[in-house]
Parts: sequence; C-alpha cells; structure tokens
Amino acid sequence: MRIFIDIGHPAHVHYFRNFIKIMEDKGHCIFVSARDKEVAHSLLKYYNINFASRGKGRKSLLGKLFHILEADYKIFKLAKKFKPDIFLSFGSAYAAHVSKLLNKPHIAFDDTEHAKFEHLMYYPFSDAVLNPSCFGKKLGSKQIFFDGYGTLLP
Repeated sequence: MRIFIDIGHPAHVHYFRNFIKIMEDKGHCIFVSARDKEVAHSLLKYYNINFASRGKGRKSLLGKLFHILEADYKIFKLAKKFKPDIFLSFGSAYAAHVSKLLNKPHIAFDDTEHAKFEHLMYYPFSDAVLNPSCFGKKLGSKQIFFDGYGTLLP
C-alpha cells in the first residue's frame, strides 16, 4: 500500500512515527509531507523519516487563505508523483482536499474539539475522522471514536 501522510505540527511526528516504521517494515511505501513548524523537520530528521517540506504557512488572514491554495498545490504535485492509495493526517485540510481531487480516501485523526475552522476545512473532504473517546464534540456520520488511552494499573 502507498500511504501519504501530512504532518502539520511537531506533535504529529510523534503521533505517526511508530506507525511509519511498522508499515515500512511490512513493505508499505510511505511518503511524508511536513509543514516547517517549530521542530517538526528536526524531529523527522532525527527519526530518519524522509519528508518533503510544504512550507511554513502564513500569519495574516489573507496570507492563510493564499497558503491553502499554495499548500494544496504542493501536496497535489507530490501526491501525483507518489501515487498514494490513501492519505492520513492529523486534521490536515490540505491532505483532505488533495485526496478528494485524486479520488483517494483520507483518514483524519483529531483531538482538538475547539478547532471549528479546521473541522470545516477538512471534514467534508475526509472519509473518516478518528477521535479519542473523550472527544466531546459530535462531528457527524464519518466520526469514529477509539479508546486512546490505557487503563491505570493498581
């Protein structure tokens, strides 16, 4: 399987790094695109995860709107070359948009209930949204809850 993963934050590196190793060990091909945010690129290099940068993003509202188009285009070009079977992300609108353009499934993970704008940007384009069972917001029929924490030992 060819899996395209978009990383938007350093925490996402930790979220996906073991999955990436396990899937590569099983013979699957992984492609990672990553936003240049804080230490995300440094962490990917530290864990020997190959990636392509999708830029830093923008701060102003107008800049953010233009960045959506810019990042979508960058990911689109990378995905066309990689030819993924599926997209995974931690609520990436960019991966969701491109997956829809390429008619490929997108699975989003999310643990941030108050991210209303982000939900509007990725949810309509995603095939499934996985949330921890403690996530209180109901997003719709694509939402799947999972136990994301273990039980405490005595």
